[in-house]
Amino acid sequence: MAESQAIEPYDDAVDDGVAKAFAQLQAILAGLPMHAVPESLGLRNCAAAMPLTCAAARPKPPSDVTLRSGVERIQDVLTALSEEYSEHQEVLRRLEVVHASLDLVCFADHEESCLFTALRGTDRNLNPLTFPRDWSNNLLIAVGSEPYGRTAVALDYYRQTRSKF
Repeated sequence: MAESQAIEPYDDAVDDGVAKAFAQLQAILAGLPMHAVPESLGLRNCAAAMPLTCAAARPKPPSDVTLRSGVERIQDVLTALSEEYSEHQEVLRRLEVVHASLDLVCFADHEESCLFTALRGTDRNLNPLTFPRDWSNNLLIAVGSEPYGRTAVALDYYRQTRSKF
């Protein structure tokens, strides 16, 4: 008869520590997709705090901010966050932004062969690139319907990115 293998006791403390660290890392990454949304580039941006901006001439945003890609903007923020969150510095420094769209950001950790994702929530700024779709989806949710489109688009982006790795 074959000798049975001893089963290691389940260590809740170690598992909880790993789960907590992973949850913290995901929380850090969750705030990054908003940085992929470009500035409004002088398009109509009728923010409630500035009611006259819709009728008045709008100043041009600085070109060094608006012309950079979402990937570049997020990578810069990710670098800054690696300094702020020293307990996650090693992982954050390894992450490369491999996809950034209005809805989804994908980060690759090539050393550990991991792909992380973060989805953008509703943009609280009245950016013309995000406002119409975000608020129409919010209305659908409020009346008990499923939001339209964003989830399917994000899933397609994720699948395309995942297939590259």
